[in-house]
Amino acid sequence: MQVTEILEKLCTLNLIASNEASLFSEACSLFGDKAKIKRDKIGNIYIKIGAENAENKLLIDAHCDQIGFVVTDFYDNGFLKVAAVGGVDARAAFGSRVLVYSKETFEGVFATVPPHLQKGGDSDKFPAIDELAIDIGLSKSEAEALISRGDLVLLKSEFTRLSENKVCSAALDNKAGVAALIALGLKLAQTDLKNTCVTLLLSTQEELGLRGAFAAEFDADEVIVIDTSFGSYPGAPSEKTGKLGGGVMLGHSPILSRSLTAKIENVANEKGILIQHEILSESTGTNADRLTLRAGGVDCALISLPILNMHSASEILDLRDLNSLIDLLETYVREADEK
Repeated sequence: MQVTEILEKLCTLNLIASNEASLFSEACSLFGDKAKIKRDKIGNIYIKIGAENAENKLLIDAHCDQIGFVVTDFYDNGFLKVAAVGGVDARAAFGSRVLVYSKETFEGVFATVPPHLQKGGDSDKFPAIDELAIDIGLSKSEAEALISRGDLVLLKSEFTRLSENKVCSAALDNKAGVAALIALGLKLAQTDLKNTCVTLLLSTQEELGLRGAFAAEFDADEVIVIDTSFGSYPGAPSEKTGKLGGGVMLGHSPILSRSLTAKIENVANEKGILIQHEILSESTGTNADRLTLRAGGVDCALISLPILNMHSASEILDLRDLNSLIDLLETYVREADEK
C-alpha cells in the first residue's frame, strides 16, 4: 500500500487526544500477522518487527493524536461552548465547520461576527477559546437532548490533493509521521531482519503534554522521533522554518544525541536524500524531550516533516518529503542490520 493511501485513510479517523483507539484496529488490519502489535493502558501502540532478542534495538516514535475541542456547556440559543484539547489556535476556528462526536455525529460551524457588525478595533482582537460558540442548528433543548458535555469536536476537513506533490488536510501533524511509520513497517516486514528489532511506537496524547511518551515502556539502544515542524512562508523567520519539498528536517539540540544525528545525516548523504537542518534549544517541543529520559538515558534523534498552517484544518505537506523520510528510515534500519 502506498503511503499516500495510508495517509488519506488516517485523515478520516477521529484521533483527538485521549480518543486514539480506532488507530489500533486500523494498524492490526494493515499488518495482520506481519508484526506483533499491542496497546498499553494509556493507548500507546507498539508494532514490533524482527526478533525481540536481536542485538540491535531501535525505537521509532510518531505521536498519533490530534488537537480538537470538548463540549463544556450550552448557550441559551443552543450554541455549544467548548474548551481546547491541545494547542488550538482560536484564529483558525472562526467560521470553520466542525464535527461533533456524540451518540451520532453532528455538523456545526464556529460562529463569527461579520465585519459589518464589528466595532472599531475588534478585527485586531481574538476571543479566548471558551468565548467561542458552535452553531449546530438546534435549540438549547434539542441540543441538550442529543449532545453531552464532554463530547469531542474536530475541525471538519477533507484530504485534498493540491498538486502532484502537495496535499492538504487537518492533523497532518502528526498523521503524516504515523503514515510514514506504517509504510516503513510494511516494507520491513517483507524481509527478515537479521540483527535488529524495530519497535514502531504510535504514541498518544502528545498534544496534552507528551503524556504517551512519558508513559511508554520500551527497550531500545536508539530512539528516533518523527514529528512535523514549521514550513517556510512569507514573513516567517528562515532560521525557524524548512522549505516544503526541500527534504526532511534533521533536529539539532543539546538534548539530542550528536552521534546518532550524525549517523542519520551520513546515511542521507550517502543515499542522496535531501535533508534540512533544524536548530533547536534545550527543548524540542516533541516526544524527544520525554523519550531521552528513559532510566539511564538513551540516544535520541529527531526528524521532522515541514508543513504549513500547523494546528489548522488546512495543513499542507509535500509528499516528496514524506517519501524521503521513509527512504531515510528504511536505509538506516537495513544498513544497521547488516553490520
